[in-house]
Amino acid sequence: MVLRKILNADLNDYFSPIFLDQPNVQQIQLNIRSLLQLYYSTHDIHLNFEYLESLETIEVVIDALISNANKLSDDLAMLHSIALAYFSVVQGGGPFGSVITDDSGQFISAGSNHVTRLNDPTAHGEVHAIRNAIYQNQSLSGAILYTSCMTCPMCYGFAIDHNVSTIKYCSTANDAYNYAGFKDDHLWTMLDSLIRHDLFQPHLFRLTGPLTIVPVRLGDGQDLISLLQSICKTHGFEPLGLRFESDQPVALSLFSYMALRWANVSMPQLIYIQPFKAKIHFDHYEYFSFLASHVLSFYRLIPTDSVYGQQYK
Repeated sequence: MVLRKILNADLNDYFSPIFLDQPNVQQIQLNIRSLLQLYYSTHDIHLNFEYLESLETIEVVIDALISNANKLSDDLAMLHSIALAYFSVVQGGGPFGSVITDDSGQFISAGSNHVTRLNDPTAHGEVHAIRNAIYQNQSLSGAILYTSCMTCPMCYGFAIDHNVSTIKYCSTANDAYNYAGFKDDHLWTMLDSLIRHDLFQPHLFRLTGPLTIVPVRLGDGQDLISLLQSICKTHGFEPLGLRFESDQPVALSLFSYMALRWANVSMPQLIYIQPFKAKIHFDHYEYFSFLASHVLSFYRLIPTDSVYGQQYK
């Protein structure tokens, strides 16, 4: 506890602050490495950045960084999620990482944002971590999801669908906007006005005409997420001209509706969200916010041709 107080009091004295009007990407990256090394040293862990930054997939980083046999404290689980966000940026992904444990702290899975790398608008860090758990046939009932930044409604919906009980996040939505230009708070404010009962809830969809998705009442089709992923794999994570059309009001799951929004799909006003039970507890874990803000700003300053969810560019 004493060390925590010392670290929190002295960080601004020892590390160069982030100036959004005069950014220095090299200094920010040095700060991130130093902060990570400092925080991991309190857990007797030494990071080999030359090795970790040379790895090509986040799965290999997860294997190198997190031991399946170890139970994770809140501090270490959150630190891992922020480290994964950083290594994701180094690999060309988004600045968001997630770690999942059971309620005793036993590690289950982890992930990071792969939207631009996979051309998949659903591949947020939280979704990636949950999918990794599903691939391993792991139950997430009662699980804790640690994430480097406040979840968006799409990830929240996916967590609800898979019985996650608690979400612990570091950076806030305002942090994501101020440091990296991501703005999704409007997605949260629209939720209540879009929830509708007793509407047709389609399960199958098909692609018709030039990039138009329609719900299917009878006949063959695909689930919406698989269809969206296949379209985006060919046309990019925000396919130009992609539309969703329906001749009657329909209600989609929270996850599916928000996936369409992240893919920048044009939708008529008669598309709504199915009711959902909000059973997840949110916990703002601020201890590593100084480090997490550096990761967000580092992402904003990295040259890229794949602009995703950013207002600064």
